[in-house]
Amino acid sequence: EIAQCLVGSEMCIRDRWYLVPFGMSLAASVMENSANAHFAGLENYAAVMQSSYFRLGFGNTLRFFAVAVALSLVIGFLLANMIFWHSRRRISWLTLVLLIPIFLPTAAIVPLWKVMMGGSSWLMRTLKPRDADWKYITLLTLYLWKNIGAVNLLFLIGLQGIEPSVFDAASVDGASHRTIAIRIALPMLCTVTLFAIIYLAMNGMRIFRESYLLYGMYPPKPLYFIQNYVNNHFTKLDYGLLSAGSSLFALVMTGLFLCIWLFLQRKEDA
Repeated sequence: EIAQCLVGSEMCIRDRWYLVPFGMSLAASVMENSANAHFAGLENYAAVMQSSYFRLGFGNTLRFFAVAVALSLVIGFLLANMIFWHSRRRISWLTLVLLIPIFLPTAAIVPLWKVMMGGSSWLMRTLKPRDADWKYITLLTLYLWKNIGAVNLLFLIGLQGIEPSVFDAASVDGASHRTIAIRIALPMLCTVTLFAIIYLAMNGMRIFRESYLLYGMYPPKPLYFIQNYVNNHFTKLDYGLLSAGSSLFALVMTGLFLCIWLFLQRKEDA
């Protein structure tokens, strides 16, 4: 019994180990700086809120998340329905092909993307958009290309978990595939949708790797994300502002996920 208690305690501590660096970050956010560990209260938070760069990065990050997550959910759900109905409700080869970009390393993707969608590419010469707009479209397309396969798989698994009799009864009543997908299947996939949103948001934070390799530390104004702000203060060893900005962003994202969860729970209960 003692051994089981020790093992259980060790697993509990290991599962909550992520709270230690988060607590250290919160502690650093109320200190003046790394060299002078004097209590500063909310001064760092006030300085962050007044910073135009923080507001720019915060707004750009939320806007990019909103556009990228919405497009990924819509395209992934449409692809899942297409595969579900045209492959006789089985996972087809197309699902596996769409998953390939997830396993490709970033260092191998970025050079290829520069050739395909760079300033001298055929698309750039044909469409002739503004440079900043094209760079935004390039990064958004890269995000969609990497994440749509996983979202498609999540929705496809969710569709297969619904009782076939539900679809058969709707089909007998004369409902089309589009009506079944929107009016019947989608409300029953609220849990899958929430998990997909969390997955997409996590990968949205990781898109900074591609952005950094494509456009460097100082990207165009529409692509200046919260990670750029944090990274710039990290190079300056200004951990107080860095931690305060990270804590504010984590607080807002937690609130957004809570609101989305409550909304999807109400839709599912209805």
